Amino acid sequence: MSRTHGPSPARRTRLLSATTGLVVLGGAIWTNPALAQQLDVVTVEGAVEIVVVDEPPGTGVADPDDPAGLTTTAMVDVDGALLDLPDTMEADLRSGDRVELTLRGPQARGDEAVLDAGRRDGTTSIVSVDVSTTTLGTEPGASPVGSAAGATALTVEPGAPGAAPAAVPLAQVTAAGGRLVVLPVYWTASAPSEPTQQGLGSVAQKAADYWRAQSAGQIDMVVQTQPWKKIAAPSSCASVGAIYNAALLEHGFVPAPGDHVAIHFPQDRSCGWAGQATLGGGRIWINGINAVDVLAHEIGHNFLLGHADVMRCTESGQPSVLTTTCLLHEYHDSADVMGYAMLRDPGTLNVGFAHALGLVEPVRPAPGAVLEVDVAPVQAGSGTRGVEVPGADGRRWYLEYRPRVAPDTRTPESWAGVQLREIAVDDRYGASAPVVRSALVLGRPLEDGAGLRIGQPLTIPRSGWTVTVLSVSSATARVRLEPSPPPGPVTIPVVSFVDVPPGSQFHREITWLASSGITTGYADGGFRPSAPVSRGAMAAFLYRRSGEVYTPWAVQQFTDVTVQHPFFREISWLRAHRITNGNSDGSFGVAEPVSRGAMAAFLFRTLGDATYRPGAQKFSDVPVSHPFYREISWLEASGITTGYTDGTFRPGAPVARQAMAAFFYRMSSMPQ
Repeated sequence: MSRTHGPSPARRTRLLSATTGLVVLGGAIWTNPALAQQLDVVTVEGAVEIVVVDEPPGTGVADPDDPAGLTTTAMVDVDGALLDLPDTMEADLRSGDRVELTLRGPQARGDEAVLDAGRRDGTTSIVSVDVSTTTLGTEPGASPVGSAAGATALTVEPGAPGAAPAAVPLAQVTAAGGRLVVLPVYWTASAPSEPTQQGLGSVAQKAADYWRAQSAGQIDMVVQTQPWKKIAAPSSCASVGAIYNAALLEHGFVPAPGDHVAIHFPQDRSCGWAGQATLGGGRIWINGINAVDVLAHEIGHNFLLGHADVMRCTESGQPSVLTTTCLLHEYHDSADVMGYAMLRDPGTLNVGFAHALGLVEPVRPAPGAVLEVDVAPVQAGSGTRGVEVPGADGRRWYLEYRPRVAPDTRTPESWAGVQLREIAVDDRYGASAPVVRSALVLGRPLEDGAGLRIGQPLTIPRSGWTVTVLSVSSATARVRLEPSPPPGPVTIPVVSFVDVPPGSQFHREITWLASSGITTGYADGGFRPSAPVSRGAMAAFLYRRSGEVYTPWAVQQFTDVTVQHPFFREISWLRAHRITNGNSDGSFGVAEPVSRGAMAAFLFRTLGDATYRPGAQKFSDVPVSHPFYREISWLEASGITTGYTDGTFRPGAPVARQAMAAFFYRMSSMPQ
């Protein structure tokens, strides 16, 4: 399932029902009281691993309307046994988290036997039902933590050194002489005739050669390919942990530090994925596709590389270059190995990714100075391979020259030339170390092409730099970077609304809200102070207050918020920052009014201190057991609200727009 992972700064407890007889065998949940009596229940510790699930290959430059998104899953390593976690137990887990699991396994054989059964035949399982926890986006009336009777606790600690296979530094791979080991398995009547062991080895060697070439020999993997081995049939290809355990057992293989182990099995089209890989680890699964770019892509995930995306922008509804209205399209950078697989030799790793791995050192402009530089082709092994331009919010922009020569012939001619990519940490993965993603800017959007046009200056947003491609030859591209003209003086307008006359209640707060650019009011000149605030408008207010320029992925995340929705970016930002996960039915409730309790939760998740612990009850209608007791208490302790004169807070009442203006005004002195 698609998941956005947040940080885990504090101890968490997830409640799992201990209903007798409810077990998971091979990934399927079912009930058998008789079997339950024959199972031991043991408690063990393990470490979470996050796995990226990659889509099947594309056939060319990705369709802009393709709704591809990021999919990850989680599993737990318990003494070398990989246990697949049901979807209901995956939310908020991050790679490296230490977890305590309650397992059911064969009776009277001891803890080691229970784990061994999990390795061999999947009869060890994690009890998983009635997950009950205060989740992001919970509305008043939801069950608080601890409400499920007769439950077993799964306790999660923040990631710690050694908690899970850590990201393998390239220096360690080189020093260890790391291996790329292919373990083919099948569960049909007979072993497949294709691909042969030799064919698998040939593709693996090409993938190893690719990374050796990209790293100028720093990544040097020795390839080993084993013969086909038969394993017990898994319940589905979603049970990748069980498949991995069985493959290692049947092959008698013990991975060493620095190894990349690829489990290859005959293609099952019902799986819906081509490959999977652990982030920062060494585990890989290949669903029957024996292709260099598929395997090389998964190895990239082992190196903590995210996906190579495309940034598509519009101006007044028309395709444009780098405007404030942009969307990210997952995988769509077909030129890069971390984009869509196309069953062809992968293109050169982009300079931003190569720099993140320490393989390339780009040049940088000196502050306030003009830089003119000849950039060598990305395929070259020497010369200036790229230019790094610092941006805002920790992002970096990279210029590179990518002519349409081997191995970069996967894309049309309009993609060739000087390309601009944004590199940023992508926190959606939930890895134990930063995962970087890239976003290719379409320099020729009307042609759906990537090469920047010669002689046309392009200002990189929020970087202070303007880039111009001066000339291009087969050997180099000459690029000029110069400081962007400083912005003109900012005039803060004095805004008034026809229904908020001077002297009216909240006139100061509403005027401030408009002058700060947080609201524009309505087209008729009114503010409608007594009207309730919708959840969509709340998202817009919070986003505008942040001052962030957020570029969302072009993937619909809620059933009632399409990519074309006027608040799509704002609501996507809300979810990306883990301020909400929406409603349990998959909707955001964009037109629904925001209750005062939910409003407190939104504000706390935006500005609150994660270490805050409430004291005594402040409001008569917000007892300690209330799901938003902590958030409402913080609101009062921060001076944002005093409640009503009768001592109530009225958490279920809708928030009026004028009250929201007052809340935001009182927050104006707080840090962003």
